[in-house]
Amino acid sequence: MTGGSTINTAFIKENLLDEIILNVEPALIGKGVPLFAQDDFSKKLNFVSSKEDNGILTLHYKVLK
Repeated sequence: MTGGSTINTAFIKENLLDEIILNVEPALIGKGVPLFAQDDFSKKLNFVSSKEDNGILTLHYKVLK
C-alpha cells in the first residue's frame, strides 16, 4: 500500500499493516508530508532486512501485533 499520512494512520490503527518498507533517499528536505498523521497509536516493529542500491537505503520491518 502506498498512501498519505491519513490513510497510513487509519490502516495501522486497525492492525491492517503487516510490513513497512521505507526508502531513505540521499536528500534533505526541510518540509514535507509525514509518514503518519498525529494520532494516538503505538506499534513495535521487528527489523527484517536492509539493502542499499545507488545510494538509496531500503529498510524492511515487520509490524508486531
